Amino acid sequence: MMEFDTTSVALSAFICLSVIYLTVSSKEPDISPHTLVRQATVSPTRNKGESAIYRHPSTPFGTPLTASPDGDCKTVYDLFQKGLKISPNGRYLGTRVNDGPYVWQTYTKVSERIKNIGSGLVKKFNLKKDAMIGIFFKNTADWILLDHSSAHYSLITVPMYDTFDQDALSFIVNHTETTVVAVSLANLEKVFSIAGSSPNLKNIVLVDVEKVSTEISQRANAVNVNVYTLNEIETFGKENPQPVSPPASFDIFTICYTSGTTGNPKGVMITHKNVCSAIAGVLLRFPKDKPLCSTDVHLSYLPLSHMFERNVSLAMTFVGGEIGFSRGDILKLFDDIVELRPTVFPSVPRLLSRLYDKVMLGISTAGPVKKFLFNKAFNSKKALLEQGIVTRDTVWDKLVFSKIQARLGGRVRLMVMLNRTMEQHQLITGAAPISAEIITFLRIAIGVNVFEGYGQTETTAAGTLTNWGDYAFPMGSHVGVPFSSTEVKLIDVPSMNYYAEDTPNPRGEICFRGNLNMKGGDIGEVLPNGTLKIVDRVKNIFKLSQGEYVAPEKVEMKIKTPQVLQCFVYGDSLKSCVVAVVVPDPETIVAWAKEKGHTTSNVTEFCKNAELKKLLLKEITETGVQNGLHKFEIPRLIHLHADPFSVENEKSSKRTLSTAVK
Repeated sequence: MMEFDTTSVALSAFICLSVIYLTVSSKEPDISPHTLVRQATVSPTRNKGESAIYRHPSTPFGTPLTASPDGDCKTVYDLFQKGLKISPNGRYLGTRVNDGPYVWQTYTKVSERIKNIGSGLVKKFNLKKDAMIGIFFKNTADWILLDHSSAHYSLITVPMYDTFDQDALSFIVNHTETTVVAVSLANLEKVFSIAGSSPNLKNIVLVDVEKVSTEISQRANAVNVNVYTLNEIETFGKENPQPVSPPASFDIFTICYTSGTTGNPKGVMITHKNVCSAIAGVLLRFPKDKPLCSTDVHLSYLPLSHMFERNVSLAMTFVGGEIGFSRGDILKLFDDIVELRPTVFPSVPRLLSRLYDKVMLGISTAGPVKKFLFNKAFNSKKALLEQGIVTRDTVWDKLVFSKIQARLGGRVRLMVMLNRTMEQHQLITGAAPISAEIITFLRIAIGVNVFEGYGQTETTAAGTLTNWGDYAFPMGSHVGVPFSSTEVKLIDVPSMNYYAEDTPNPRGEICFRGNLNMKGGDIGEVLPNGTLKIVDRVKNIFKLSQGEYVAPEKVEMKIKTPQVLQCFVYGDSLKSCVVAVVVPDPETIVAWAKEKGHTTSNVTEFCKNAELKKLLLKEITETGVQNGLHKFEIPRLIHLHADPFSVENEKSSKRTLSTAVK
């Protein structure tokens, strides 16, 4: 249960606290409210069946879209050189072993290692420009080293998610004709298992062992591949230095594969220009007096295989900032956060939703004095937020919120969330954005700015992003305005009754144009201030036997309660009602069951209790009604499942879950 810092304070003390509060509330807004009234530049003309075109105000029509964060950096190689120049002796990559402190490598040290590793790869394996390097392990300093080594020598990295199965891995290696894969010991057997079906795969680089064991050598010989340690490659490169061969901006930097729900993984080719454009757009959102800079610290725990995390790490590199890596254990993530004390914290809605649920559960079971203090503190800081002020310097932060803030290290100044792409791969909540209620909570209790964005791998995870200081949501929750490297428009989707001519706001399928052109697959609505709101998903819809259409991802979002960790909604044209598979949240259901007069010690017991199942369905139904769902959209029946959906238990895709429901 989440705790919050408070003391037994006499109620009369609030007279004094109110005086302090009134003093604090005289602050100026973080940004002028006038700048938030019209946040996008709108084209003067539009085509039939389409909305106007929207741009970021920094790139008005008639000017080129942004392609570089500073005009000079046009490749990932350039990004690193800029960071090296800014912070040659500064901390760059931090690693934590067991429960010890973070151990750091400087930019200068990493620069030396990049050249050695790159030289070793090129010389040892006779790699030419645009050769592919597979990366198949969790986030570590070695991941970044290999990524930049490849960029320094015009090689192309091919990241692979830990969750990819053998068929997906074999397809990717063959599709890209990859000859070298860097892998962790934990994933080594998976790579060995595809060697027979991947004739191009000749060399494996083990990143987390000092020496190749006899057993591993014998296994490698049996499948006709060579195995080296990363240390061996680095030493070989140091002894055989090769001249750096930087890429051009239009060269491919990486090929990112996404799993999708059907067929083979889909590869997306990302150029160096794509990356530099995306980073330029992110940096532009910071106020000039509060830029992302070399004193910022980032905790890398979201998969680097995804462009969202990759972009954040590259942006930190460009400004000479610090990147510390989690130990890869989700149960120890908050321990790593407390030790590193990051200032920049990218996340996904699921994690922050669970943080919110824990805090609110703690409040609901607290005594009257603590509950009164929390509500008073929350409402007081909410009044500041409504004035456009996010802060953690009030008396309420010291008295009530400090312990919550300490759970994130105590100095986070920015959270970044990207809806759609991270969620799409991990199948957590689908395409639904995090609720405005939770974002408001973070701004109040943590005292942190929150950027919420929307993008896909195909857009280099850069489509739209909210602006600094846009806190009040006077027009409802949204995902911001286009990056300075991107244009956005909406097109009609008649089959779903969405039109650019809709009133009061245009609606339609989101389309991007910039360094690429694509249809986003999501339905957007442009609000009067030029910001984009995600309202639906194209084609992800089914019809019931009475003719009603149901958008399952919308329902999954709106029936979410603190007791629900994950859910999957299903229906078809032969049935008259919706059903759902629900995974209870192990961190909340025990206390909730006790409140309802039942005793249960774990999720498995909970799932077997028919009475608790009825009570949870009642809670889900009430939540759906409160969130505006129609009666036909709310699940009539639920099936409780103890294990979270994952690739490992073969419940990673909508197709698999649909088959299971049937």
